[in-house]
Amino acid sequence: MLEGIHFTHKYKYLGTWITNKLTLDSQLECIKKKTDILASKLFPLLHDVSLSFRINLWEIFIKPLFDQLVHLFYADTAKTNRSKATRLLKYTFKRFTLLSRSTPDD
Repeated sequence: MLEGIHFTHKYKYLGTWITNKLTLDSQLECIKKKTDILASKLFPLLHDVSLSFRINLWEIFIKPLFDQLVHLFYADTAKTNRSKATRLLKYTFKRFTLLSRSTPDD
């Protein structure tokens, strides 16, 4: 620690977790955790509504969490950041829309 200056490895700025190396890992973990909690709490509703309604719920609850990641795509590790964020985006979409569940009549 320099005189009066504190260093940290991870901090939250405007609702986004940022590491000192500008990686998305902390924010992606937060998004995955929120997605899992919301999907488990809303499962009875998600199971009984149409696909378009589930997509709308995903756009309302989860998609805004990814909008905060734009500034981290300009870091040196942008390619890694993009691939991790894209994988999580697909995971959250499938989780909320229940497209990852296979049913016999599909």
